[in-house]
Amino acid sequence: MLCSGDNSGADKFVLVIEGMKKRRTLIVIILLMSIALSALIAFQLYWIKNSLSINEQRFDQEVQEALNNVAEKLEQQEMLYNAYTGLDYSIKFFLSGETDSFTIAPLPKAEIKFPEKNKTFGSIKGQPSFEYSFSDGTGSFNLEMEKEVFLNRNDDEATLKKEILNFYDQFDSLKNKVQDYDIKLARALNKSDMVKVVLNELFYGKRTITNRIKPEELDSLLAAELRNNGIDLNYEYGVSNISQDTLMFAHTSNRENLLESNFKTKLFPNDIIGKASFLYLYFPNETGYLLKQSAITLGSSGVLIFIILICFGYALFIIIRQKKISEIKNDFINNMTHEFKTPIATVSLACEALQDPEIRKIPEFHDRYLRIIKDENNRLGTQVEKVLQMATLEKEDIKLKKDIVDVEEVISKALDNINLQVEKKKGNIELALKANEHKVYADKVHLTNIIHNLLDNANKYSPAKPKISIQTYNLNGDVRIKVSDNGIGMTRDTIDKIFEKFYRVPTGNLHDVKGFGLGLTYVKTMVNAHGGNIIVKSEPGKGSTFEISLPLYNEQI
Repeated sequence: MLCSGDNSGADKFVLVIEGMKKRRTLIVIILLMSIALSALIAFQLYWIKNSLSINEQRFDQEVQEALNNVAEKLEQQEMLYNAYTGLDYSIKFFLSGETDSFTIAPLPKAEIKFPEKNKTFGSIKGQPSFEYSFSDGTGSFNLEMEKEVFLNRNDDEATLKKEILNFYDQFDSLKNKVQDYDIKLARALNKSDMVKVVLNELFYGKRTITNRIKPEELDSLLAAELRNNGIDLNYEYGVSNISQDTLMFAHTSNRENLLESNFKTKLFPNDIIGKASFLYLYFPNETGYLLKQSAITLGSSGVLIFIILICFGYALFIIIRQKKISEIKNDFINNMTHEFKTPIATVSLACEALQDPEIRKIPEFHDRYLRIIKDENNRLGTQVEKVLQMATLEKEDIKLKKDIVDVEEVISKALDNINLQVEKKKGNIELALKANEHKVYADKVHLTNIIHNLLDNANKYSPAKPKISIQTYNLNGDVRIKVSDNGIGMTRDTIDKIFEKFYRVPTGNLHDVKGFGLGLTYVKTMVNAHGGNIIVKSEPGKGSTFEISLPLYNEQI
């Protein structure tokens, strides 16, 4: 027996070591799975964020493009307005005076022709006075013709010749200066256009922004450009100067949000003179719109993440559950081995004793050992029957041999089997059979096993001097059977697990409670098979109460 005990201790030590290794392996597996899951979820979240960012950038570009198009079309309308009102790039100044006038305008290239040097004029008759001046910043040339009275031919000829000679002496330098001016004039053509625009704004740029833009046209342009860019979203807008102290054409319920919006563009950007004005655009439901645009991406990613989490949670649940089942099965095997080993060893010893010729000569000893063999054999049969019952229950192949059964009669028979065990612990069982109707339609064998298992549990989990009570009463067409004890009791978590296969209520450091953890599973399964119900009430240290309800026979059809 000592060797057997030593082997048992060694086996338990080996099981503990193996259990620790399995536990470490399980922790590593769960840790790796958690890391992989976290990385996968992080990647999905990054992809979602990146997708939202891309959609937001595309939305910003489309909105800004729409605003720029609106500003461009408003400026085109401004140009059409100027053309319609007759304003061009030639600007005239009317000077005061009776006959004098001066015009600033691009001049065609002047072509000046002169007579030959030796040409002789006869006379000049009443020519009007004329003066031509040219200046380019480097020199000047003047041609003057004056009205003169008729002189004698010689004098007149001599006088005119002198003037013409002076003219021709300066013509070569004039020709060179005109050519230089043509080159400089070509370079100044572009500057000329710019100057004309500046002059235009100087004289006609006093039109205010409210005169240059019509609210209905602005709203229409905004709506059209947003539609052209595929944006169908409610918006608010307004026009403000650069200091944001004035808001015009406002179509908004929140001035602050509008002026803080990132969507804005400068109106009439080619204006050189005057205060700049900006068109602001704000979308109150921009976030919802962007999320809606990304609904497919968000939805698919959300479903994928949800499925991954469900699969991970289920896998984790299965792993932990399998670990618990493995531990429970190991415990079951150990208990079953112990339950079978003890009667087998007892039978073996009894057989060896009967082989002794001296004992066979003594009838008392002979009968005693035979009785021991019979009892242990019955005990083995009972344990095997429990295991076979559970195998049957797993297959859901329950065949009940129902008949009219008296519940109180079954209780009395079960008490005969349990009373001796309770009395050994100096306990007692109280009966309170108050049911007026106590006949049910049930399988008598299984019903007896149900009552016996409840009484056996009440006795096993009562440390000392068990106080067990059995009550019966009628309620709502049922017969109720209540079994109470003063045992160790159970927590809420334990109550939820006691009907699981192989589960055994923890008893701390005590290991004297025998069993396979199948009794209450069998009880619940058989009660349900009879159309009944079982409920449990318990508190740690205050005992437990099991209450069974079964339909009365007279209500069965």
